[in-house]
Amino acid sequence: MIKKALKQGQLYVNYLGPLSALLGNLIATPILISNLGLKEWSLFGLINILLPLVYLLLFGSGEFVKRLMINIFLGNEKTRESIHMFYKYEKKNFIRLIPAIIILSLALIFFNSNSYESFKSIKFSFILISIAVLIKIFEFYYAEILNGLKEHYNLHFYAFIITACKWATIIYLSFLSEINVNVLLLTVIIFSFFLLIIQRICILKVFSKKKNQLTNKNKKNISEFNENNFGIIILLILLLQQFDKVLVFGILDSLSLSYFAIAFMMSTAIPHIVSPIVLYLTPEIYETVELEAKDRKKKNSILIIAQFIILLICMIILNLYLGQILEVWLGKNINNVEISSFLIPLSINTLSIYLINSLKIFFVAENKIILMKKPLMIVFYILILLTVLIYLGFLTIQLYLYCYSFLMFCLMFHLYFKFFIKRSV
Repeated sequence: MIKKALKQGQLYVNYLGPLSALLGNLIATPILISNLGLKEWSLFGLINILLPLVYLLLFGSGEFVKRLMINIFLGNEKTRESIHMFYKYEKKNFIRLIPAIIILSLALIFFNSNSYESFKSIKFSFILISIAVLIKIFEFYYAEILNGLKEHYNLHFYAFIITACKWATIIYLSFLSEINVNVLLLTVIIFSFFLLIIQRICILKVFSKKKNQLTNKNKKNISEFNENNFGIIILLILLLQQFDKVLVFGILDSLSLSYFAIAFMMSTAIPHIVSPIVLYLTPEIYETVELEAKDRKKKNSILIIAQFIILLICMIILNLYLGQILEVWLGKNINNVEISSFLIPLSINTLSIYLINSLKIFFVAENKIILMKKPLMIVFYILILLTVLIYLGFLTIQLYLYCYSFLMFCLMFHLYFKFFIKRSV
C-alpha cells in the first residue's frame, strides 16, 4: 500500500497545503516579530497555540464522518446515509461555534489581560483571536471530508493558493507604519472564510456527482460504530492533547508566551514531513477494512514504525541544532535557552500525540476504538491532578511539561502494543 501510494501523483499534492503554511510561518514570523515586537506578536502566536482546541470542539465529528466517506467514494449502499451524516454533523458544529467563541474570548480576557496592560484594545484582540481560531472548526471538518473522499488535489491546491495569498497580505500589511495586530487578525479571518466557501463547494460537487451515479437504493446500517461511545473516546483523545494549553491561561507572561509559541511552532512543524502521506493513506486504510484485506495489519504496523523513526530523528536534529536554526531564522536576539526549555518536552509530546493520532486511525478503521477508552481515562485523571498542582504552585512549568510528555509517550507505546501485539496473541 505504501509503495503504491508513493507512485501516485496526488500523494505529492498533499504537501502543497502544509508546505504553504510552513513557508508562511517561516517567512512571516521574523518579519512580524521585527515589525510588531515580540510581545505584540505573541497575540498572533496565540492562534497557532490554540488551534488544536478546534479538534476538541469537533468532538470527533470529522473522524466519524471521514470514516463514512469511503462509502461515498465506493458508491455502495451506504452512500445516501453517509451524505446525510455530513449535514447532521455540520449543523452540530455550527451550533457549537458561537458559544465556543464567547467562552474562549472570556477565558483569554480573564486570564491574560493583566499581561497586556499597555494594549488598549486587548479585549477586542482576544475576541478576534477566538474567532480566527474557532472558525477553523469548519475548515478542519471540511478538510477531513475531502480527504475521506480522496479529493486530495482540490483540497490542497486551493489551500495552497489561499494560504500563500494570506501570508503575502499579512507580510505586506505588517510593513505599514500604523498597522496593528488586530488588522492582521481580521486578515486571517477573511482568508479563512474564502477557504471555507471553496471547500464546501468542492464537497457538494462530489455529493451531487455520486448521487447522480447511484442506482442501488438498498439501505443498511451505515456503520457499526456506537456514536456516543465514539464521541466520548475521541473527546478523551482530544482533551489529552490540550493540557499544554493550560499554560497560556494565566501561567505564562507575554514574553514567555512568545518563546512557548516559537517552540510550539517548531515542534509541530516536524510532523508535516510525514502527515501528508498518512492523510493520503487514511481512506486507503478504511477501504482495506471494507474489502477485508488480509495483510492490512502488517502493513499498518510498518507504517507506524516508519513514522516513529523518521519523526524521532528529525526531533533530535531540531533540538541539537536549535541555536543555529534560531540564529538563521530569527536572529541573535532571541533567547535560545528559554525556547529550548520548552522545545525539548514539546518535541517528545508532539511525537507522542502524532503517533497516537495515527494509531487512532487504525482503531477507528477496525471498529475497535473502545479498546482505547481505559488507558485514555487513566492518563486523563493523572493530567487533571498535574494541572491542579501547577495552578497551586507545586510544579514548575518545565516539570509539568516533562511529566505531561512522559505520560503521552507511555500512552503511545501502550496503544501500539494493545493494537498490534496483544490483539494478535
